[in-house]
Amino acid sequence: VAGDLRVVSTTFPRKNIHKETWNSPNGITRNQIDHVLIDNRHKKNIINVRSIRGAECGSDHNLVLIKIKQSLATEKKNNSNQLPNINLENIKDPIKASRYRELLSTKFEQNAEAEEMDLERKWSRLKNTIQDCARDICGEKEKRRRTNPWFDRECSEEVERRKTMRQKWLETNHDEDRRVYNNQNKATVKLLRQKKRRWLNGLITR
Repeated sequence: VAGDLRVVSTTFPRKNIHKETWNSPNGITRNQIDHVLIDNRHKKNIINVRSIRGAECGSDHNLVLIKIKQSLATEKKNNSNQLPNINLENIKDPIKASRYRELLSTKFEQNAEAEEMDLERKWSRLKNTIQDCARDICGEKEKRRRTNPWFDRECSEEVERRKTMRQKWLETNHDEDRRVYNNQNKATVKLLRQKKRRWLNGLITR
């Protein structure tokens, strides 16, 4: 292979069902046409390659799983520089804003009675006091998972239906089950495209 690359997807002994990466439309012909390339310097880091028939991808290609053994240098994050996850929108509430000012005033009075500190420690205490009071009054933001706004319950049910039909086809290997799955796959892809296109059009017309 050019560029000092090596094909590693054919070096592991596997049953045919774990080698095949593509299923023909007729459901009979299956081939290994998707391969994994890596430079020769890192070829020993690949410890396993196999195709996963059960993974539902909505495609006539199977998912190819690669296991890599690699030591990566990681840089430690400096948590002290990270902004606190405080829901500052709540400070717009007049009642909470008043409670925040009262709590902050009380904390400052308590800290004023503390022993002498150097400038660095004074700044650290001031910053922590402000953040702690804000967290107590405003609370923390909820962590949100990134999702597609257009992917609603109907989409989820359609994808699950396709997944179920694919699993049945893999278990029985019957032509009728393959036909049912292919029809369901087309219907699922059509629905997802319609939902996404409708959502995008809504953004444009706003």
